[in-house]
Amino acid sequence: MIRAFATVLIVYFCYLDFVDDLSDWLPAWGAIYGGQIIGQTVILGILALIVFGTVVGLGYRFLDWIFE
Repeated sequence: MIRAFATVLIVYFCYLDFVDDLSDWLPAWGAIYGGQIIGQTVILGILALIVFGTVVGLGYRFLDWIFE
């Protein structure tokens, strides 16, 4: 019985902490309507492609240098 009560209490406090942080995680609706979310997504996608491409390209060059 004590374990069940403690589990419910822990879940309740975790839920309260999650709800408090939820407003920080979700973007403002004005940013969605203003196009900022789409712009940020495109910019972050391009940066991710550049970084990923650089890492993969350097990895292939390094492996080519090792196996020559």
